[in-house]
Amino acid sequence: VPESSDSEAPSTEYVELTDDTGSLIVRVPSNWSDTDTSSQDIIGDGTMSPAIQAAPDLESFYSDTGPGLGMFLIDNPNGVGAEELLSSVASSVECTESNRADYSDPVFTGRYAEFDCETVRGLVVVAVPDSDPSKVVMVVATAASQADLRAIDEILASFNIL
Repeated sequence: VPESSDSEAPSTEYVELTDDTGSLIVRVPSNWSDTDTSSQDIIGDGTMSPAIQAAPDLESFYSDTGPGLGMFLIDNPNGVGAEELLSSVASSVECTESNRADYSDPVFTGRYAEFDCETVRGLVVVAVPDSDPSKVVMVVATAASQADLRAIDEILASFNIL
């Protein structure tokens, strides 16, 4: 990720986004104003999952050429482990995996993987809330600058289930 230039001031203003079902919440940079908070078919089986997607340009995020966030709440009634879920997601990422480790914060535990793509760095976090192991939050974020990396830090500090 390139260093920020003077013309690319870090985004210091954040906005809070909630998905359309009222299940997820997260803070993103205010300039990530291209958003979609509708439920998505993440697994491809027709099951709609609460979701928040945000970026300066979602099409660039979807094509791994720009920064952004995809956050999804997935039912996990069989308690599939975070590592297995992360491996499943990682196998479909068309970037080079550079790191994989445990993830933990005061609400969630799980696993994460970092990816190096052609023009962005990516992060996938599979987090299971300690209070409800039948749910999984998947956070997919990409960064194209140091400011975007700071935005990802804020995303990780603020994402939650409502």
